[in-house]
Amino acid sequence: MSESHKKLGEVGWDEIDVATQGEGGKSNDSIFLNMSKEGNYKIRVVSRPYQYYCHWVETKSGKRRKVNATLDGTDPICLQENKGPQLKWLLKVLYRDPQKGTQLKVLDAGTQIMAQIQRLHKDKENFGNVSKYDIILTRGPKNARPLYTVQATGSEKFAQPMTTEEVQMVKDSGNPDSKGCFVNIEKMCEPWSAQRIMSVINEEDPSKAKEKVSVEEPLLDDQNDDKDFLDLDV
Repeated sequence: MSESHKKLGEVGWDEIDVATQGEGGKSNDSIFLNMSKEGNYKIRVVSRPYQYYCHWVETKSGKRRKVNATLDGTDPICLQENKGPQLKWLLKVLYRDPQKGTQLKVLDAGTQIMAQIQRLHKDKENFGNVSKYDIILTRGPKNARPLYTVQATGSEKFAQPMTTEEVQMVKDSGNPDSKGCFVNIEKMCEPWSAQRIMSVINEEDPSKAKEKVSVEEPLLDDQNDDKDFLDLDV
């Protein structure tokens, strides 16, 4: 495993390696961006990427769930299925919701989306820093290849300024004292214990487990999965 793949949490854009890895939130008021429907989603990236490792698992009743990997040699999925976890990234974004206005969300992205965002970010001549302009994520119809495409609406040279309210929204998301507006992405990237993973698989009552397990709604499909779940403490 490369040095960049050993890291968890915030990483630099040059540390993202999407060459060997493949996409994310709960609907309505969830902090996660829900991209379960076809269409365009205009966003502004307002953080560096945070990377983490996860598995898809099947619970005892046949439901699919996403769990964070343990990364300590005790991961039951790695041991049982003899395969490594999936590398993914979380980004804070401002979502330009056409009905509700701009909201701060977390984009849970796999390699398909991240490779395209990274390509824009590193193309200094034509686009550059993706925090300087809005981008449009487009989800195509089921089985489309690629399922997700990314398009820039500006460039670093012709930056699109954020409003005072939007800047404050971003600041509040990084402030633990911001009365409920704080978004702890570092915590979302933390490895889980083997016990917590098994609690999800066995569908145990979270109140009786030593570690809290949170089960989210289905959100975002990728090319090979009909349903995508996040099981994260927010």
